[in-house]
Amino acid sequence: MLYRMDLPHFRNNTNNRLENLFGELKIDLSKSMSMKQCLDSVLRYQRRREDEYVARVAMPGTSRNLSYGEEMNQQLGMTSEWLAEVFLSEYTFADNSENVHSYDIHDEELM
Repeated sequence: MLYRMDLPHFRNNTNNRLENLFGELKIDLSKSMSMKQCLDSVLRYQRRREDEYVARVAMPGTSRNLSYGEEMNQQLGMTSEWLAEVFLSEYTFADNSENVHSYDIHDEELM
């Protein structure tokens, strides 16, 4: 314990971060539950979070473009059509494996 006193902790140790991350999950769990009940609760929580993500990103009724790939359609679901069209040329360039050698960084802060 004495060796760890000088380590930076940013006023938030690991236990606090885990409690913040799993706050909703801890509401459904208790120490009196069996292992099977705990696993059911964790899987139910994970399924609920996945459903929320799908509803937010790929919900039916959101804008979809058949010429876009899955990642571009996810962006289209989170942004406007105009922004997706602006970003499409950059995305196709970055996604093309032949362009890997074409990247040239011209940033004064990096040099």
